[in-house]
Parts: sequence; structure tokens; C-alpha cells
Amino acid sequence: MEYAHSPILVNNWKDFSNVLCLTNELDPTYPVIAHLVNSHSEPWQGRFLLHYVWFYNLGAAIKAADETDDISFWKLVTQQSLDNSVSRGGARRHFRADNALKAIDNMHRVSRIPWACICGMYAPHYDQMYKIIESRYSGTQIGAYYVWKLMDLFDICVGWPVLITMPMALKYLPMVPVKAAMEYFPDQTVEDTLEMITNHISKFPHPVVHDKQCGIPEAETLLCGLNASFGKGKLPIGADIDHQYHALKDYPELHKYLPRRISHLYELGPYEPL
Repeated sequence: MEYAHSPILVNNWKDFSNVLCLTNELDPTYPVIAHLVNSHSEPWQGRFLLHYVWFYNLGAAIKAADETDDISFWKLVTQQSLDNSVSRGGARRHFRADNALKAIDNMHRVSRIPWACICGMYAPHYDQMYKIIESRYSGTQIGAYYVWKLMDLFDICVGWPVLITMPMALKYLPMVPVKAAMEYFPDQTVEDTLEMITNHISKFPHPVVHDKQCGIPEAETLLCGLNASFGKGKLPIGADIDHQYHALKDYPELHKYLPRRISHLYELGPYEPL
């Protein structure tokens, strides 16, 4: 006879960090994206990645890359910026109308080839990468959050290493993790918090690139996660994985690259400082 097990209570930053690192609730899209970029041509990758960083919708990015070429891509994203045919994910809720049209026009001025746009944003050191995007890609809606996201995509999914040191991270860390560090660790500096979390998770192999350890980028993700799960949103552990299964409902063959569902395994409790 089988008995149902009660969910495991998670109510502090260490247990929260352990669960997200071990289950890849950190970012469940990364193994899917890594598979996609390694199994498609560079033009396809360019359209996919550019659409993804603009709309932050995995299924829509795949569809756009599949159904356009490097000429028709621009017409598609222009039309999608004006309608509601594509739902925007997370921080991209404002990528629409004039904001989006200006970004698309400015990116098109950088290059008419999406892959060239993506390649031009890469640099092997994060401070170089940030300065390149800030200067050459002004007005393309690639701000601090999405420069950081691109760094992660390049390093983890595309296989282009990006070195980020603690001083670089502290200089360019997006505002959401900075605010989370100040809220959940009010008795220490942001630097101390970022170092503390990084040191703690460095014992875990990266859930996608298994020959490297978790580090600063994953610590940033965990700070965002603390804000999402223990803040006003109360996002359950496993909700992001569940969301990506839904986002890929039209691509069930890609479900095998997603982490297994875990939403029934964990329960958030009131946050307790350690």
C-alpha cells in the first residue's frame, strides 16, 4: 500500500537555494534552449534568441524562428508588437506599441540579420559586454536585466563563456536582486549577501552545464527567486517548471528537455532568517 507524502517545507534561503539548484527551478528553459541552439542553424538561432529576449515567450520564439526567414522576421515582430497574438513573459510586459516599435527599428539599424545582432552583443568579459550593448544597442530594449539574461544565455546555452567577477556583478547587478538582498539580508551589505549565497551554492554542479559549479549568475537568480516566492507574489516552488510545460504545449517533443515537475513536492512557509 502506498501513502502520500507531505510536501517538504521550505522557509529559509539555504533550503530554497538547495532545492532550486538541485531541481533546476533556477531556470528550467535553459536545457531546452541549449538543445535548440545546438540543433539549428545560425540564422534560426538568431531569430529565436532575438525574439526570445524581446518577448520572453519560449514557444512563440520557436514558432517565429521556424516560420520566418531573416527578411520576414522583422515584419512578424513588428506586427506582434502591435497586437496580443503573443503573450509577453515576466519583465517584458511593456514590450508593445511604441516601446517595441522603436526597439525593433533601432535593432534593425544595427543589422538586418538577427544572428549578427545577437553575435554583436557578445563579449568574453561581462563589463565589456555591458558597455558594448549600452553604446551600440541603445534604444533596443536590452537594458540591465536583459544584458544579464543574455550573459546567462551565451554562457550556459550557446557555449560562449562570459567571465563575471564579483566587482563586475556588484556594478551591474539588476535592481530586483539588489532590492531582494537588502530586504532579506538587511544586516549585511549586498556584496556580503552575494558572496554568501555564491559560496553556499558553489558546491552544486550547474544543472545544465555539469562540468561547472553554480556561481554568481545563479546567486542572482536565487535572489530574484526569494523576491518572487517570499514576496507579494508567493510564487510556489515548481511553478516556473509547470509554466514552461504549458509554454511548450505545441512542442511536446521538447518536454523531455525540461526538468521534471516538482510543484507537489515542496511547500513554502513563512520566511525565517537564519
